[in-house]
Amino acid sequence: MRRLMRCIAVLGIGTAMVACGGGGGSSSTAPAAVVTQPTQPPASVGVSTTAVDVAFLNQNYLYSISVTNSGATNVQTSVTGSLPPGIAFTSSNNTLSGAPTQTGVFNFTFTIKSADNAAVTASRQFTIQVLAGAGTVRNDDLASATPLACCMNIHASFSPYSKASGVAAADQDYYRITANAGDRISIDAIGLPSVIDTDTVLEIVDVNGTRMTTCRTPQTNTGFNQPCLNDDITTGIVRNSHLEVQLPASSGVFVVHVLDWGGRARPEMFYDLRMFKLP
Repeated sequence: MRRLMRCIAVLGIGTAMVACGGGGGSSSTAPAAVVTQPTQPPASVGVSTTAVDVAFLNQNYLYSISVTNSGATNVQTSVTGSLPPGIAFTSSNNTLSGAPTQTGVFNFTFTIKSADNAAVTASRQFTIQVLAGAGTVRNDDLASATPLACCMNIHASFSPYSKASGVAAADQDYYRITANAGDRISIDAIGLPSVIDTDTVLEIVDVNGTRMTTCRTPQTNTGFNQPCLNDDITTGIVRNSHLEVQLPASSGVFVVHVLDWGGRARPEMFYDLRMFKLP
């Protein structure tokens, strides 16, 4: 007697399968899984350091250039252009070191690249300005202002002078800054701890010594329409002064005047002068 195999079609949403009775069975084949491999981002390198730097004549100097590396292999770094005499570049740690033997402004280009992939490369131009060492020059009036290129950080100290009578007078430090016409520049004078606390004051003047009126301060952030003079950023904290200046479209040269509000003019009064361009 033949066994009658009965099959019943079972319908489902979007699917159909057949169930067979009478000792029969059912089978189905699952579709193969699709495996998507993650896309690897392309290798890249970059230069993180952006600042212009200052060195002093015949004084030890050390400056590090920071880089980034994302997946690049066999990375090499190099410097082309003009380094100050006495300064050498070490590619193993991307540092400039030595003691400069000549004053002036020196421009060079730092390059980082992958020897395995010619397309993976980055470069940036830097400037080192070598100044005469502390105590060798005076910059306590407009005519003797220290020339600087914008923008940089400089560590300085008030070097007091005496009046004809021998009574110590407050020092006046002047820096003649060259930038691009129309630039907006942030400037900080930060007094460092000393025997007598430094109360820094910042003033921005034009090349004729007239106080400019194109500044804004933290206290009155209403645009670049304030007189360019600031004593304290925060009341009671006397070491820090801050101004943001917008240069006129006709000139990119201005003068930063730093002084001690207390007029004590002590040689241990150190401060940092910090400048950077605003967007």
